[in-house]
Amino acid sequence: DLTWTAGVPSGVASPGTLQGIDAYPNGWYRIRMLATGVVAANINEFRFSPDVSAGTGTVIMWGAQTEDGGFATSYIPTTGTVLTRNADRAAIVAPMFTPWFSASAGTFVAKFDLIGSATSTLRRHVWNGTDAGNQRLSLRGIEPATGFPLAAIGTGTSVVSFNGTALTVNTPVNIAVAYGTNMAYSQNGAAAITDPSAASVSISSLDIGSNLAGTLFLNGHLRSIDYYPTRLSNAQLQALTV
Repeated sequence: DLTWTAGVPSGVASPGTLQGIDAYPNGWYRIRMLATGVVAANINEFRFSPDVSAGTGTVIMWGAQTEDGGFATSYIPTTGTVLTRNADRAAIVAPMFTPWFSASAGTFVAKFDLIGSATSTLRRHVWNGTDAGNQRLSLRGIEPATGFPLAAIGTGTSVVSFNGTALTVNTPVNIAVAYGTNMAYSQNGAAAITDPSAASVSISSLDIGSNLAGTLFLNGHLRSIDYYPTRLSNAQLQALTV
C-alpha cells in the first residue's frame, strides 16, 4: 500500500490523480499518476511512502519518469537529458510483403484501443496499405467525418467504405474486414455489414499504426493484426471479433 503526493507551486502539497496500477511479473507494478498546476520555476516532486495504516514496509523503485501530457507512454531511458518519445511506426514492404498478401481476396482482423479522444479532426490509422496507383486498403480507428471507425477498400476514384459504431476510449475493439467477390465488415461480434461490389486491391506495402506518410497515428494500443489470404465467411468475421 502506498500513498503519494504531487508537488505544486509554492511548496504546497496537493494530491494528484492516480490513473492506474498495472501488474508486472515478479511482484513489480507500474503506477501511473497525473498532476496539474506544476510550475517549472518551482520545485515539484512525486513522493512515495508506505501507507502507515498498513504498518511499516519497504518500497523498491525503478524507472521513474515524468512527461508532459495527459497519459503515460512507454519507458524512455535517459541520462539527465530531456528526450522526446518517437511515435511507434511499423511497415511491411517488399520483398517481405508480396509472399503473404493476396490481391484478389483476403481478410484482416484487428484488435486495438484508443487512449485519446474518441472523436478527432485527424484520421487515426490502425493500418493502411497503398501504392503509386492509388490503390488502398485501410482501417481507421477514427474517421473525422463521423468519429467512428472506417474501413476503405478500392482505388482513389472508386472506394467502398464501411462505417463502424462509436468507440469508447480505453476500451478494446475488435474489427474484421474482408474483400473478394464481395466485401464485409464486422465489429465486436456484430452481424457483418456487406457490399456486393467485388474488390481486387493491388497494394505493395502495409503501414501499421499510421498512414503511408507516417503522420496520422493511431494514438492507442494495437493489440494484434491477423491476416487470412482468403475471403472468410460473414459468420467467421462475426466469430473472430467477439
